[in-house]
Amino acid sequence: MSMQSRPDTPAVCAHCAYSGPMAGFHAFTRPLHQPIEIVRRVPRVSESQHAPAGIPPQPHWQHPQYQAAAQPTAPMSVAEALFHAAPRVMSEAPAAYHPQPGPPQPQQQHAIARMTPTNSPGMSAAPESRPAPIDEAIAPMKKKTWPLWLAVSVFFVLAGAVTGMLGWEQFQLHLRKLGKLRQTRSSTAPIAAAQATTVAAAREAAMRDAVESRVAVVEAITVGEPVIKRFFESKTLEERLRFVAEPESHRAEVAAMFDGGAKQPALVKARPLNTPPLSLTTHEMMPVFMAVTSTNPMGGLVWIVSGADQKPVIHWPLFHQTHEKRMAEFVADQQAEPQWFHVGVRVTHPFELPESARTEYISFDIDGSTDASGRVHAYASKNSPVGRLLERQVDWGKLYFGKVLVGWMDIAGEKRLAILDCEGAEALGVEAR
Repeated sequence: MSMQSRPDTPAVCAHCAYSGPMAGFHAFTRPLHQPIEIVRRVPRVSESQHAPAGIPPQPHWQHPQYQAAAQPTAPMSVAEALFHAAPRVMSEAPAAYHPQPGPPQPQQQHAIARMTPTNSPGMSAAPESRPAPIDEAIAPMKKKTWPLWLAVSVFFVLAGAVTGMLGWEQFQLHLRKLGKLRQTRSSTAPIAAAQATTVAAAREAAMRDAVESRVAVVEAITVGEPVIKRFFESKTLEERLRFVAEPESHRAEVAAMFDGGAKQPALVKARPLNTPPLSLTTHEMMPVFMAVTSTNPMGGLVWIVSGADQKPVIHWPLFHQTHEKRMAEFVADQQAEPQWFHVGVRVTHPFELPESARTEYISFDIDGSTDASGRVHAYASKNSPVGRLLERQVDWGKLYFGKVLVGWMDIAGEKRLAILDCEGAEALGVEAR
């Protein structure tokens, strides 16, 4: 109580639990080492029952019983408080604790009793509180979940019903489609059987032709090498012409090669090609040999065909043009007139042409020599009859041999070799013209 406070500040006595304004308490000071005397608590009643009317109640320390138990002491100075001097006994109460009686106050009808530990048990003890039941304080509140489960169950039932209906409709639709398909198959079965028979027959015929062609090639190769040897070993022109197809048409050329020159070609070696080429007109295999001679180390191509008496003979134009390199001479002279040549033909990409002209022409890789000296790209217009025929006759990745008419033309701004016609075009594709 040594702190300076306002007189009307409420306070509670630490010994008797008295509660009232600060002005009703006596200033208590003593050394820090001196214990506080134990004072017996004096039970009191409400002061409003003893205080005369008009006289304010006196402080509780002026009560005769309280004065007998404890005597007021004078306030300690700063030095006494620091050096723990003995307290001085007050001769009389300070003036601040003897308030002058004021004018009489009118008696109130309902006097407010001072709150003391006697009439207010709540001041000295904590207010009683009833603990909440365990089930109310700890147990969680139970929620009603049956509406949610009911809604989920109804949803799944409806979803299952809708799915079942859709599945049943799909099943019925599938059955109807199967019925229509069976009717269609039953009505088209004869036609399909006939077509299958036709396709099977065509395949069988193609296989039979391929086998026969290969057998013929093998037979021609077997008898071809002796024919070539006898042709080169012949002593006279008439004897040599017996091994040439259409001898009267090629008499002059045969005589110029073997009898007119200072040095006659002699056969060094003859061997069949590993992959027989196909005929450009009939698509049949051709028994072709590579005949290496003393005058041409790269040799010439010899095609063994059937003569007038069904004996194997040499196809003279192919051998003469490849051995003498006639195609290479034509390629070197861009001013030459169009000519017919027996060449190998293979379809290829027109990468040499500008992109704008690639869709207008078909590109072919043709070769009329055995040393690639007569190999060149030739083009055929897709709108020309020969172009449409070759596009139909020549397959990708296959080598064909045939007779074509080639000439120089202005294609995409440059002079290039063009295929103008081919042998058998009238017989194979008259409608293409």
